[in-house]
Amino acid sequence: APAVDLPSADALLLASYEAVGGLEALRAQENRTTTGRLSIPAQGLTVSLVIRQQAPDRMETVSEVPGMGTTVQGTDGTLVWSVDSVSGPRLLEGAEANGVLRRAQYDWMADLDRWFPVRETVSLEAFNGEPSWKVRLVDSDGAEEFHWFSEASGLAIGQQATVVSDMGTLTVQSLFGDFQDADGVLMPMKLTQKMGPMELVTVIDSVEVNQAGFAEITVPAELAPQPEP
Repeated sequence: APAVDLPSADALLLASYEAVGGLEALRAQENRTTTGRLSIPAQGLTVSLVIRQQAPDRMETVSEVPGMGTTVQGTDGTLVWSVDSVSGPRLLEGAEANGVLRRAQYDWMADLDRWFPVRETVSLEAFNGEPSWKVRLVDSDGAEEFHWFSEASGLAIGQQATVVSDMGTLTVQSLFGDFQDADGVLMPMKLTQKMGPMELVTVIDSVEVNQAGFAEITVPAELAPQPEP
């Protein structure tokens, strides 16, 4: 087979922004509230999700498991925190915090050097049955991940990353699908994640953009830095 000229990783990452509607459309979303459900079919478990985002870099995720309580994870762009019934409120640090900080930034791909100093296009291959460009990224903590971009649409349709969590280090493969328009920006309304034998399916029910009276996302009072006496 003839060799394929590989587009640069940066070009593919930025083209994926254009594919969803462009940077301007993203940045016009001053706040966004996404409501959905995460299910683990093998366990018969469904978790309700509310993700609140506030430009440019604040995010709060509230997940509720029936009978098991609520977990809140958030960032104000500087501090990253988690509050749950087992551990109580705590600040996150290191790689765990950096992952949240990046996801909270609407337009992280516009600041690639900060998040991923190493970026390279690996190949053109089938991902979930679709010809896709495979891109390798290494973040500022040295962790490697792979992203797949549809050759036809330019959309980011999948990724594989190593996630640091309470359960240790896990390799997670994610498939993004059912892209729909949310106030000028295409968003995947279905996310399928595979971790070893376990599959998690997230379905988005609603996306509300630029709500009046959106409550500002701030660090919980008990975790806020205390002023110097």
